[in-house]
Amino acid sequence: MSKRFVLFLLFALVDVLDSAFAYGEQYVPFTKPHTTYIVNTVIDLKGETVNLPEECTLVIRKKGCLKNGTLKGNDTRIEVKKRKCHFRDIIISGTWKAPKVYGEWFDFQEGINNTTQIKNVFSLCSSDIINKVYFQEGTYYVDNYDEELNSPAVIRIPSKTR
Repeated sequence: MSKRFVLFLLFALVDVLDSAFAYGEQYVPFTKPHTTYIVNTVIDLKGETVNLPEECTLVIRKKGCLKNGTLKGNDTRIEVKKRKCHFRDIIISGTWKAPKVYGEWFDFQEGINNTTQIKNVFSLCSSDIINKVYFQEGTYYVDNYDEELNSPAVIRIPSKTR
């Protein structure tokens, strides 16, 4: 097989999303199964649910960010560098294959409710593979109420350097 043919096959299965795509009111950039989608910019889902096609790979690079909607995986792989906030005001659902998941992807903030962020981190985990989940140091509040302490539930994540 010639190198030219191999390169053609590789590029035929990759879509680079450099700008927001919209079709009328429906947001539809993700349509082909078994495709690698590279997100290089901020994409506003405008409150819509995006159902990713079967066994896609979502690669988020540079200033790539998905925001304002629901992203539903379908045995979706995810490749993201450990960089703060690739997902903003988003709900993660469906099935995912993410060997490493970082809390920094979801805009955790100290002193506010981070229940959605916690749910999103663990929504990327799968029982089919070994997942490693990493959180940045901090104190994060979640919805559960601790009656014994008479306060909201708190998750404290100490620094691994102490």
